[in-house]
Amino acid sequence: MKMIKKGPTKNIFKSDQKESEATFSLKDYEIFLICPKSSVGNNEKWGAPIKDPFVKGEHFVLPVCILGNVVLVYNLPEGTTLIRRNIPRPALVPPHGYLAFFMWLKNSFKCEAVIHLASTETWNGYPVNR
Repeated sequence: MKMIKKGPTKNIFKSDQKESEATFSLKDYEIFLICPKSSVGNNEKWGAPIKDPFVKGEHFVLPVCILGNVVLVYNLPEGTTLIRRNIPRPALVPPHGYLAFFMWLKNSFKCEAVIHLASTETWNGYPVNR
């Protein structure tokens, strides 16, 4: 856990944290948003992707720690303006940085499986637990 917290986290722009090993092109992300298969209404909820806190220059800087073929991610933010009891809810639109991470995971890192470790409180928001 110490190693993860020393690396980039959701507070990636704190001066005492190292740069991320993972970035995702803002241009590639914007192509995804205009794709006919994408029905994500992110711009209405969160504004333009360029204003996302994880965008630095022309890339999303992702809070990950890469260990060979394993990626550790420490608590991705699902929305800074959402009330805790509303997280996660499938009907809520995730912020740009959250989606960009999963796009990077699938398209750049070529991830084949995800293991999500979460507290009971986190999982209680999903429909399967209602």
